[in-house]
Amino acid sequence: MKRWLAAAGLWAFCGALLLPLFLPVLSADGTSYISIAVKYYKGDFSHAINGYWGPLISWLMVPLLALRIDPVAAARIVILLAGFPMLWAVRRFSAELDLGEPLSFLLLLACLPIGLYMTFTMITPDFLVTAILLAYLAVFLGAGFPRCWTSGLGCGVLGAFAYFAKPYAFFFFLLHFSLGIALRSLTRKTAAERRRLLTAGLAGLAVFAVLSGAWIGLISHKYHRLLINSAGRYNISSLRPGSPGQPIQTSGFLPPPNGTASSAWEDPDLIPLPEWSPIRSKADFKFFLGLMGRNSRDFIAGLDDFSPLGPFIFLGGLGIVGAAAARRFSRRPANRLAALIGTLVVYSLGYGFLLIEDRYLWLDDFLLLFTAVGLVSFLLSRKPGRNWWAALAALPILASFLILPANFFPYYRVMSTSETMFPARATRDLALRLKEDYRLSGRFASSGYWNESMIIAALDHLQYYGQVRPEWSGPQLEAELKKHGLRYFFLWRHNDSKFDFLKDKYIELTNGEVPGLEIYLLKERPMT
Repeated sequence: MKRWLAAAGLWAFCGALLLPLFLPVLSADGTSYISIAVKYYKGDFSHAINGYWGPLISWLMVPLLALRIDPVAAARIVILLAGFPMLWAVRRFSAELDLGEPLSFLLLLACLPIGLYMTFTMITPDFLVTAILLAYLAVFLGAGFPRCWTSGLGCGVLGAFAYFAKPYAFFFFLLHFSLGIALRSLTRKTAAERRRLLTAGLAGLAVFAVLSGAWIGLISHKYHRLLINSAGRYNISSLRPGSPGQPIQTSGFLPPPNGTASSAWEDPDLIPLPEWSPIRSKADFKFFLGLMGRNSRDFIAGLDDFSPLGPFIFLGGLGIVGAAAARRFSRRPANRLAALIGTLVVYSLGYGFLLIEDRYLWLDDFLLLFTAVGLVSFLLSRKPGRNWWAALAALPILASFLILPANFFPYYRVMSTSETMFPARATRDLALRLKEDYRLSGRFASSGYWNESMIIAALDHLQYYGQVRPEWSGPQLEAELKKHGLRYFFLWRHNDSKFDFLKDKYIELTNGEVPGLEIYLLKERPMT
């Protein structure tokens, strides 16, 4: 307990030091979570309830907003607080893997920079859901599960909270928890043990159904159809054959869903999307198989995101699974390691059907680390007095997982959350300058730089209608500007003649004072 408290204190200290440095780093997703949190705080529940974004991060921000904490800082603090259950779970896994000291403490310390990297990369719930799922796994994969039916209840609560954090966890929990209960029942020797296991499983599924069902009922009522989450529908549409890219960036001008939303990205479920199904035709299914193949390659390539040893750890873990299965899971040490790799495969499987991104699989990085140190401990700590040998052998493995965090933090000043690589700090500074010097208000659209434009809208309380479709001509663009009643047009760096009409007809506000950006007030020049 003392070591956990020491690690938790160090986490809080490092987080407090880093928090001010990363306040300028705001992502497009972060603007939506913050906007929704503000709606909850102000009691605008009809607009706050959202079928795309998980509500937990926004819910947890509300008490901080009530304390008048800056919304961006509040979002960062919520993500930072997830470090405490993460550290608790790491300590629990150390005990389950029989890691002696000092290896257990070294693992705890190694997880600090890993977690801090995940906390400060961007404002998303990916670290939050990782921490919750680690806590769930620490309970469920423990050798003593279930000591009583309440442990199953706790798993169900954690599963529901993981779903509230990120909707993907709904399907993962149902599959993982149900499959785990079924497999464990096969290894129980007495009817009493199987009955206790089944009782805990049913208790977990029941509380999960009640909690998650309440949220499903709310969003289904709002969107007038049964809905667990709409992100899958959006992603399927963006990945369809011939898709020009993200619908939010390729569909032209899109009105925000309500009067206090900064853009249509606050509720992507309302964006008109072409329907597509992988089973519609043979060609579509073939395309989908190709997509899965690409995702599989991305998954394999991503195993070394945190450590160059990742692929080797994964292959070693698969070997342990095979050995454990050959012995009908009769050896506890092999079973524990096999459970970690099995969880990794189940968790990654769903993303393999749609889209793989590094942050989606952060849970896998922890599972790989636990597998590696668990295997080292099993091989070298089987005799008394060998704990220090295990710790020394594990040091290179632990160090390899710190390469990415070590490279990340020195470059926070030039971080970007956009494909344009426009520094996040520069975006925030530009937003504050535009707010102070030009006092913009109302609706605007842009020629490009979707991420930067949206962040400016969020920080300056504007409404962003999106960017120009590439195929639009000058007259088409002008007609769209008038159709949506836009007040401004942001013309970022360009060399396209279709924007020439802006200089001829409208007032440019910046007069060259903002490098790379011209802002046109869409009010025609007076006749002279």
